[in-house]
Amino acid sequence: MRTKDTQKVLALQQAAFDLVATGGISSLSMAKLARAAEVSVATTYVYFENKADLLGSLYEEALQYLLAAQEQIDLTQHSLDDAFKIILENYAKRLIENPRYANFISAMNANPEFLPVELRGQGSLISGDFLWMIGQAQQMGRLRTKNLDLIVAQVIQPMFWLITERQRNNLTIDAEEIKTFVAMGQRAIFI
Repeated sequence: MRTKDTQKVLALQQAAFDLVATGGISSLSMAKLARAAEVSVATTYVYFENKADLLGSLYEEALQYLLAAQEQIDLTQHSLDDAFKIILENYAKRLIENPRYANFISAMNANPEFLPVELRGQGSLISGDFLWMIGQAQQMGRLRTKNLDLIVAQVIQPMFWLITERQRNNLTIDAEEIKTFVAMGQRAIFI
């Protein structure tokens, strides 16, 4: 079995992110990917079985990156409101720091048919810390609803949309806007 050339894998990943950002998912092909990464088409198939395998791999990597930062914070020492602020501010920071991942996830969520079957429905963008915080709020009787889909629809998805739309339009979002958004999110889900 061949060993993977890290440089080629990175070149393929970089090219895939760029191609999806400029042309969308449906226009991505293994041949276009190979040209953009300056490798042979056969090389793309050494590292990725097919387009779905490539997209699934990139999707998992992007989700893991965005959610991993959340898991490194000890929230037990913070009030519920502070925990909420910390989680959302860190989430926003990750989205802003890596627009490539944010835009890729957005494109994939809009086109789930391109994901491998086992990954469909996995892009909830909810970290374990966010779930913990929601559990704490539920125990305290502070949630307006116990419906997690409604909570995500009020907080996570709008933040994701705001940041990715700003990035797509080459606009920035500042810390004050994030603070305002977080305060609005608190009012939306907490009693």
